[in-house]
Amino acid sequence: AIMITDPQGGISYWNPAAEQMLGYRSEEVLGKNLHDLLVPQRYHADYRTALPGFFHTGNGNAVGKVRSLFAIRKDGQEIAVSHSLSAFQLNGEWHSVGILRDITESLKQQEALKHSEENVRLLLNSAAEAICGIDLNGNCTFANPSFLKMFGYTDLVQVIGKNVYQLTHHTSPDEVPFPVEKSCFHRAIHDGLQ
Repeated sequence: AIMITDPQGGISYWNPAAEQMLGYRSEEVLGKNLHDLLVPQRYHADYRTALPGFFHTGNGNAVGKVRSLFAIRKDGQEIAVSHSLSAFQLNGEWHSVGILRDITESLKQQEALKHSEENVRLLLNSAAEAICGIDLNGNCTFANPSFLKMFGYTDLVQVIGKNVYQLTHHTSPDEVPFPVEKSCFHRAIHDGLQ
């Protein structure tokens, strides 16, 4: 959505994407104050504080930056938006061009992924089996409490980033060091075998 405001904050341009995203037709919003129309009340004080400086210099906290915040649609629904703001001077007065992108679904997906990752972490941490994650070099990227307990470690700091083969002290029954090439870790990483 692209919108332009005049030096008083009135909307002077409203593109079709703004109509679709925010629910207002162009003729409904032209001349109306953008912040009164779209901005949640909790942002109004900051806007009123910044406005005089913007009109005088064309600069402000939001100018030239991409910020995440919320906007209010015509139907009253708040949506999460990515907002970027630019300023331009016309007839000696500063105007603003705002670009909004609806990021509501993206935030929902991020939250769902975060929730899913948390569930996996809880599951792995509650497992009675020793579980660890390793990178392609055989270094530990994750270890659950059972892994730490089984191998005599007390803290993740002792294992994260360390070679799992070395951490688990592989030896044959006669206490001879077990060749790394024959370890299940090595075969899984280098040969794709389990």
